[in-house]
Amino acid sequence: MKSQILFFVLFFLTITVSAQNLNMSWINHISSPNYESVMDMKVDQSDDMIISAVSGDTLILGNDTLTGYNSFIMRFGSAGNYKGLVLNYPSFSGAWYNLALASDKSIYSWSWFNDNTVFNGDTIHAGSNNNLIIVKWDSAGNVQWHREILKTTYVPPCGYSSYIKEICSDPNGNLYVLSDFKETFIIEGDTIIPNYSWCNSFNDFSHLLIKFNPQGDMQWYKRLGFDNINTYLETDDHGNAYLICSYKDSLFVGQNKIINGNNEGIFVGKFSSGGNLLNHKDFYGNSVITRMHAKMQDNKIVMVDRVWNEISVDSLLIQGSLGGYHIFIAEMDTNLKLLKNKMIGYNFDGCFPNVVKNQSGGYHIITHNNSNVDPIIGCDTLYNIDYAHDITWMYLDSSLNYKGYKVIGGPTNDYLHHIEPLSSGGVVACGNFRQYLKIDNNTYYLDSLPDIVLFSMDFLTSIDSETNQISIFKVYPNPANSIINVILESNEIKSGELRIFNMHGQMMSYISISGIHQTLSADISSFSPGIYIVCLTSDNQRYCQKFIKQ
Repeated sequence: MKSQILFFVLFFLTITVSAQNLNMSWINHISSPNYESVMDMKVDQSDDMIISAVSGDTLILGNDTLTGYNSFIMRFGSAGNYKGLVLNYPSFSGAWYNLALASDKSIYSWSWFNDNTVFNGDTIHAGSNNNLIIVKWDSAGNVQWHREILKTTYVPPCGYSSYIKEICSDPNGNLYVLSDFKETFIIEGDTIIPNYSWCNSFNDFSHLLIKFNPQGDMQWYKRLGFDNINTYLETDDHGNAYLICSYKDSLFVGQNKIINGNNEGIFVGKFSSGGNLLNHKDFYGNSVITRMHAKMQDNKIVMVDRVWNEISVDSLLIQGSLGGYHIFIAEMDTNLKLLKNKMIGYNFDGCFPNVVKNQSGGYHIITHNNSNVDPIIGCDTLYNIDYAHDITWMYLDSSLNYKGYKVIGGPTNDYLHHIEPLSSGGVVACGNFRQYLKIDNNTYYLDSLPDIVLFSMDFLTSIDSETNQISIFKVYPNPANSIINVILESNEIKSGELRIFNMHGQMMSYISISGIHQTLSADISSFSPGIYIVCLTSDNQRYCQKFIKQ
C-alpha cells in the first residue's frame, strides 16, 4: 500500500471583465489514498460533471470505498460537490475512455477488452487482440446495450492496433464513433476491410466513421483517409455530424479525394444524418496539425490552434502581428461560414491550446506552455512560474478582445485535458497534476503520482464595475441550501430593491423594500447549485455580495 494522498482539487475562480486578471474565489478538495487518472469529463443538462477515471489500490470517495484496480464513472455537482459513483467495474482490463451524453442523460463510452472478458454477465470472445467495446448506460449506471468491434489478428503495416478516437451523441440519442481503421473489423456480423494501401503510405491514415441508433443498431459507416494528429467529432441540433481533424497532404472521404496537395491543415467536414458529406472547409498553413482543439456550442463550432505566423481559409490570409507561434481562434456556423477569427499574441512556441465558450459568449483558452519562453499578449507578458510545465488560462470577451490571464504552475508535465461550459455561466476543466500547484501566491501540495484536478471558472457580468464596494449588509448562511437571510447593517435604508442574479446576469429573485427592515429573506431552493450575486439598490447606490447555493 502506497502512502500518497490523492486530492480531488476543485478550484473555483472568478473573472471580472472590467479587471485584467482572473481572481480565485475559493478552493475545496477531497483527499483519498493512492493515485487516480482521469479519462474524460462531460457536463449534463443539470450542470453535473460526469467524469470517467481509473484508480489503483484503495480509493475513498465520500462514502464510497474502491479497492484494487477500478475503472469507474463518477458524478460531481456544479458547486464541486461529490455526488456518488455512476458505475464501477473492478478489475476490468481497460478504462472507459471517451464519454458522450444523450439528452435523456444516458451515458456512452468505450474500452478495449481481451482474453474472454466477462462484461454484464456476457463472456466477450476477444482472444488476445485488444478488441473494442461500446456501451450505453442509463443515468443510474444500468447497461442498456453493448456492442463489440472485433478485430482480425492481422498486424497492420501502420504499426499499432486500431482504437476509437472520438464519440458523440446527437439530440435524438444516436451515437457517432470515429475509429482508427487498420485491421479488418467485424461489427454485428458485418466484415469491414480497410484500404491497406492507405496504411502502407501513412502511419495513421485509415479511419472509420460509424453511426449507431439509440438501440445500438449500426446505421452506416464511412471510410475516411487522412494523416492525423488531432480529431474532434461533434453534432448539431439537427443530427448532422461534424468532423474536425488535422491532416497532411491529402484527405479522402470514401474513395473521393477531397483534399490533394502538399499542405498541412485543418479539415472541417459536415455530414448529414445519413452519412453524406454536405460541406467542408479547409484551413491550411505551417505547423497547424499538432495543436488544434475544437468544440460545438450553441450550433457554433469554436476552434483554436497554435500556428506559425499565418493561416489561410477560403480566400482569406490571416496573419499575426509578429513572426513566430500565435494562438489562432475561429468560430463557424453550421453552414461552415466563418463568423469570427483572430490571431492572438506570440511566443506560444510549445503550447497546446484548448477552448470553450461560457454562457455570456466569452472564450476561455487554456494553453500548456512546454517551452522556456514567456508568451506575450498585448501589453501582458505571461510569465511562466516553472517553465515547460505551466498552464496559462486566458479570457477573451465575445468580440475576441483579450481581457486577462492567470498562470498555473507545476513541476511536471501535467495537463488540463477537458474543459466544459456550465449553464450557470461558469466553465469547469479537469486534468491530472502531481506534487504541487502554484496559483497567485498560493501553493497547493498534491500527491507524487497523478491526481485529478477540477478547476471551475465563474464569469461575472459588469455588475461589479457598477457596485459600491462599501458593504452595508451581510448574507447568511453562506453557502446556503434553501433560504438566505440578508441582514441590513444600516437603519437609513427605508426603500429600495433587492435582486439576486446568476453569474451571467439573469435576475433570479426580486424583493421590494419599503419601511425599516433589519432582515430580509429569499427562497433559493429552486436555484441550481453555483455562485449568485445579491444586489441591494437604495438612493441610487448599489451594493453587491456573492453567495454559494449548494
